[in-house]
Amino acid sequence: MLAMVFRQTSRLFILLFTVLLGGCETATFYSQAAVGHWKILSAREPIEVLIQQDSLDATTTEKLTLILQLREFAEQQLQLPVGNNYRDYTDTHRPYVVWNLFAAPELSIKPLTWCFPVAGCVSYKGYFDEQKARDKAAHLLADGYDVYVGGIAAYSTLGWFDDVVLNTFIKREDSKLAALLFHELAHQQLYLKGDTTFNESFARAVEIEGVQRWLTAQARGDEFSVYRHKQQRHAAWVGLLAKYQKQLDELYQSSLGDDKKRQRKKQLIAELLGEYQEFKKQWDYTGYDHWMNDSLNNAKLATVADYNNWVPAFRQVLREEAGDLPAFYRRCKQLSELDVIVREERLRALSLQFESLPDTKAAS
Repeated sequence: MLAMVFRQTSRLFILLFTVLLGGCETATFYSQAAVGHWKILSAREPIEVLIQQDSLDATTTEKLTLILQLREFAEQQLQLPVGNNYRDYTDTHRPYVVWNLFAAPELSIKPLTWCFPVAGCVSYKGYFDEQKARDKAAHLLADGYDVYVGGIAAYSTLGWFDDVVLNTFIKREDSKLAALLFHELAHQQLYLKGDTTFNESFARAVEIEGVQRWLTAQARGDEFSVYRHKQQRHAAWVGLLAKYQKQLDELYQSSLGDDKKRQRKKQLIAELLGEYQEFKKQWDYTGYDHWMNDSLNNAKLATVADYNNWVPAFRQVLREEAGDLPAFYRRCKQLSELDVIVREERLRALSLQFESLPDTKAAS
């Protein structure tokens, strides 16, 4: 245990020293990240000890027991690199562990990116202090950017540290807890520096497949049907957003003047909100209301694309590999090694193949 603590502490200091060689803002940002993560590490407690002590409420104890079972399933059935991840628990005493800042130009759907030593270039910037995230967002907004700040329940350290179970997500329903765990572990299976959409879409595809297999293995057929319905509903919602994101992209690349683009942008967002009302009636669901009604803009729409754009492509790869996960991981690794233009052409073609065929379960 002492060796593990020393290793992880050393990595924090090495990372912080590296970025201190940069500018003042870089040093400030990384110091808050290092301190924030260290607070999580220093407050963690082994799950097995907590369960034996019986010092937590019944729901938390039940969920922590489930976490141990999900770890085993992820390692044995999904062939994910579990290691020492999710063996410890930390209560952060707040609703989110970090707040991510997203930004995009006023007349572009392409989000800003920030580059980091571990994660590479990504389309968000994470803060352990919500106010600091909103202060940075305010500066970008003043510079003319579209901005969005969203609370995040979990994040992956990509193998640099052992990831910890947090109070911010522990009391989710079982299928959502499994989805989060499989998603974050997928980042340790494969992560491509500088391509957020590739990484999040891959992890989401693994998450979907993993939850399907886990619910099936648990003989929880009723929950599996509910889960499938939720996935279909989510895909329909993502498709609705993607439709308007494409129209916005075409608008921004057109020869119209900036004032006319701004006017048309407002109209398209209003049309999106109108069509969303029909979506709610069709699916009898209002769960996206808060997200949809809170300042839709380019930055916010980009977050949905990051997590979903290539999911059909990865599901097609899994289908072609007949549900063989090691073969699937190898194919995805090969895709990650392609030149970015070739890779996106390949992913686009795979997406079209998946969408042209019935949505059958890859693991069947």
